[in-house]
Amino acid sequence: MFLPDNIRVLMDRLEKAGYRAYAVGGSVRDSLMGQSADDYDITTTALPSEIKKVFSDYRTIDIGEKHGTITVISGGSPVEITTHRLDGSYSDSRHPDQVIFTDSILADLARRDFTVNAIAFSQSEGLVDPYNGCADIQNKIIRCVGDPALRFSEDALRIMRALRFASVLGFTIAPETEKAIFRLKENLHKVSAERLQKEMMKLLRGKNAGKVLLSYGEVIFELFPSLRAEYRHPQIGKKHAYDVWEHTCHTVDAVDPNDDYLRLVMLFHDVGKPTVETIRGNGDSDFTGHAEAGARITKEELTRMKFPSRTIEQTSYLVGVHDRPIPEDKVTLKRYLCEMGEENFLRYLQMRKADRGALAEPYRDISEQLSHARSLLEQVKGARECYSLRDLAVNGEDLENAFSVSGQQVGSLLQSALAAVIEEKCSNKKENIIQYLQTENKGDRL
Repeated sequence: MFLPDNIRVLMDRLEKAGYRAYAVGGSVRDSLMGQSADDYDITTTALPSEIKKVFSDYRTIDIGEKHGTITVISGGSPVEITTHRLDGSYSDSRHPDQVIFTDSILADLARRDFTVNAIAFSQSEGLVDPYNGCADIQNKIIRCVGDPALRFSEDALRIMRALRFASVLGFTIAPETEKAIFRLKENLHKVSAERLQKEMMKLLRGKNAGKVLLSYGEVIFELFPSLRAEYRHPQIGKKHAYDVWEHTCHTVDAVDPNDDYLRLVMLFHDVGKPTVETIRGNGDSDFTGHAEAGARITKEELTRMKFPSRTIEQTSYLVGVHDRPIPEDKVTLKRYLCEMGEENFLRYLQMRKADRGALAEPYRDISEQLSHARSLLEQVKGARECYSLRDLAVNGEDLENAFSVSGQQVGSLLQSALAAVIEEKCSNKKENIIQYLQTENKGDRL
């Protein structure tokens, strides 16, 4: 198994001091899968005070000492070294009430969440795999260590961790573990919103996100109750291929997994549909106004789940504009750019492609419209055409001097000038803009 040099040095030092030391958890799992690990955890027979003594010449952080963890700064990175331990009862379904130190690696592995994370590696002993985690890695299975109901009752966040691993690793959740997830899903309400939303975002970044959302919607609805109305809600009409929730799951997979805003937007983009639906005369569903309704609901849900304010603002905004018509001319494009900015405009194009791609087959292909919009964007950028105040050929001081105004009147004139340039009613030159404003405001008192 691959171990970075600094991790080998730490483990060697513990063993030379008379203690056993093992790499454990996600780093072992990832290494066995042929992937690089983001961080490495070490478990040892040394007590916290002994760990600090062994690494007295290192910088250490003992904030987790009560639970047996000493963080050692090695190679410029923090490495958690934790004494083998047993966990006591979990009265809050999240944290053990007490921990008991042990010298048994087997006892330590027995308390862990999933078999794929309950594998340890010692440089002297090799792999320690009492729960057949290696086989589950090979067979791509997420399975609880021991009794799944007990594992999820101890720490309800493990429910979301199971879904996250299934999404990120592309694994299937074992039947007995899955049953316990559905049976105990309401325990998620005992977990803090901050922890839940962090796991949710990791899930959404996964290559298998759409499949996991589709299979475990009932669990996701515990976090975001407004999404429950999408489940099995039909979309009537020949252009639709799926119910609202199925459509949503397909769109999540269709956008950039590395863009958190996009993945979150597609999760919520149709949340307003069930609230506004009417039936047309021909019997088809009419979801007019669902984007605006969805933006309000999205803001409420993300606020309740304590997402960062910037994420709430961006996501709810993008939900609100997700179904706007794709611009066919430069003036419309510049209006969009003025409002959205280039980064969000490019997100908007991805959203449109994903949304249409989850309709019935004859309605999916909008590649020509998207290509035309991107071509218009390149033309606007190439010609450095103005679509924002920062590119406008006049500033506030120019208008103060030209019209003897101040404060809000200056701002109003700037917005009028920008709109005129975007609409191509005048060119983006100082003298032309001032002349245009003088003509437009002739006879008005500014």
